[in-house]
Amino acid sequence: MNLFIIDSTSFIISIFLLLFIQKPSIHLDEPKYNSHWKKLLGGLSYLLQQKPLFWMIAIIFINILFIMGPAIVGLPIVIKYGIHGSLSDFAFAEGCMAAGALLGSFIIPRLSKRFTNDFIWGIGLFLDGITYSILYWASSIEIIMVILFFHGIGIPFIIISRTSIIQINTKNRYHGRLFSIIHLGVVGTTAISSGLVGIVSTIISIKLLFFVIGIGAALCGLLALGTSSLRKLN
Repeated sequence: MNLFIIDSTSFIISIFLLLFIQKPSIHLDEPKYNSHWKKLLGGLSYLLQQKPLFWMIAIIFINILFIMGPAIVGLPIVIKYGIHGSLSDFAFAEGCMAAGALLGSFIIPRLSKRFTNDFIWGIGLFLDGITYSILYWASSIEIIMVILFFHGIGIPFIIISRTSIIQINTKNRYHGRLFSIIHLGVVGTTAISSGLVGIVSTIISIKLLFFVIGIGAALCGLLALGTSSLRKLN
């Protein structure tokens, strides 16, 4: 309960600070009116013309379909029913994943000096999936914490590299539209993934589910690494 109060307070502080933002005093020309629908269609049309980017975003959505539902719905089930853990165990497991993500954010600038963004992205996808599949053999909270720590390392690999790829390989005026397409796609695919996990987990064991989706997500990484057109995206 106290955690929710603290989190709500942070939103109130953010709203308060936003009130101090002022419009620039420099006179800017009024932008021409363009419907959001036309801009979205323009972004989709541009994306269809850029085949490597199109397939990259398709892999992103497939990977999200495998990963996000288990991450949101599946992990609490694994800890509660797979190892009979407590709420504290779940909190520590999530904390280890966050620690891994923090470490990954420090590693990726050093990797980017030696490897291309497409390679880092593919490695991130593979690590993201294979670590989830290993949860099939996890028998204690300590093992789960270690696995999720390494899982967290791959998260910045995916997010940072894919952002860099889009910024480098697309025209500036399309950046906002492409990022919007990715964001909307991720939100929608996450909702579908969460619903599917809830249904499938009533049919098969949650650990078996993690094994299957982990292999599927890891294959997305291998697909990214093995597709020649994607390797051209630096």
